Amino acid sequence: MEDPNQLQDLIDKYLDENLQTQEKEKLEQLLLQSESARKAFWELTEIHGLLRETLDNADVSSEESLVKFKRSNRLLKLTLTAASIATGLLLVTTWKNQNRPIPTQKITQNLGQSHQYLAKIGFQSREVRDSGKFQPEQFLKSGPLELSEGLMELVFFNKVTVLLQGPAGIHLKSLDHMLLNHGQFTAKVPEGAEGFTVSTPQGKIIDLGTQFGVSVTEDGNVETHVFSGEIEVSHKGRKRKLREAQALRLATTGVDNLNASPKKFPSLKAVFNIDVPHGDFENEATVETRGVPVDTGIWSGDRASLVGADKGIQPQSGKRMLRFDQTYEGPEVLQSPTNGYYKSTQQQLINITDLRLAHPRARLTAEFTAHFNRIDAGPNTDSQFTIGIKSITGSPNNPFHSQTSRRKSIISDADPATWEKITTRISISPDTNFIMLQVEASENVQNDPVGAQELHGHYADSISLRIERSPIPGRN
Repeated sequence: MEDPNQLQDLIDKYLDENLQTQEKEKLEQLLLQSESARKAFWELTEIHGLLRETLDNADVSSEESLVKFKRSNRLLKLTLTAASIATGLLLVTTWKNQNRPIPTQKITQNLGQSHQYLAKIGFQSREVRDSGKFQPEQFLKSGPLELSEGLMELVFFNKVTVLLQGPAGIHLKSLDHMLLNHGQFTAKVPEGAEGFTVSTPQGKIIDLGTQFGVSVTEDGNVETHVFSGEIEVSHKGRKRKLREAQALRLATTGVDNLNASPKKFPSLKAVFNIDVPHGDFENEATVETRGVPVDTGIWSGDRASLVGADKGIQPQSGKRMLRFDQTYEGPEVLQSPTNGYYKSTQQQLINITDLRLAHPRARLTAEFTAHFNRIDAGPNTDSQFTIGIKSITGSPNNPFHSQTSRRKSIISDADPATWEKITTRISISPDTNFIMLQVEASENVQNDPVGAQELHGHYADSISLRIERSPIPGRN
């Protein structure tokens, strides 16, 4: 008899994205041989997804909220552990009766057949949200779905993404099969989910690893366009493969060759990794003390240094990191702390004009991430770090006008071996030209007197900026 703990270990590695090639093959074999193993796999992946979502969305801005955050974190981990134990017991009691061979198929295909849910709703446009018919993150079973207007993203549990544009009607058949009755969508099929099939009034479209669009008109005519990769089209008993930039119109009267037109179909969301000059504080990075920067590509603010390993703390990545040295110090030294504390800040200005102009119809969201660490110098060691992000109109030669802004703080732990991440997001208005990034250490525990050492070992590293473009409707 196989060791039931082996499956648990492989699932854990899968959730940690740490499976080696041989382990992946072994997991596939075990899942294909056991219905209970497939059920356990899906239960654990769903719980793990909820845990990740909770942690990613946690806003820890005070000691009180930190306590609540840690409490909820422990609860979710206990839930995950309990599910794992239950899964192990289930496997022990049923393994003998489940170890029978099954014809080899893809894991995702078999798993979908044993799971009651096929997909969940991701992005929804305002029209869909206002309709009240669908809930955010709603799970979907097999069956029909009608969308009167707007855009809706369906994320299948085999990681296939379908962006549906209303008016449209579909029927979810299984994890790898859906029916399009009318309307249009764009699909993205990742590696490992090949074979995803779309049935239409004129035939079937089978994905071979690609991104493609399908539309069905009111009179039943079908168009399929390939944006990348390859698909197979079955029409009236004949099969034909289409590759990137190719398209077909399928009708009762015949088949027409077309050129693929991505703009006719809804565009999936896209993520752009924005270069933050010297965001890793390596090589030629410098920090200046000129206050708020008016030029792009430089760090400027309060007194800070670029250091290597320092006071027992290693850089989060690379060989250097930013050290906060001194809070605000100018001709007018603040006699009373702003908001109850002094703070040391470094800022950088990022030009996003070209990106915004390239996507004038899309909603853009900026995601800012930074990592922080500090020494433990006793109970009076300051512990608060903050990031801030602003969307700004204007130009460096004219007064800036902030459109939207967001700040997020953490109360850091006293472990120099761990770096803690802060992430926050803002919506970018259509007239935004610049993004201002801000990293900050605060004297939240003890405000040291003027002239004294204020920050005893507080650091930032690995700063990144992503901009996400929302889905865009197709143009008929």
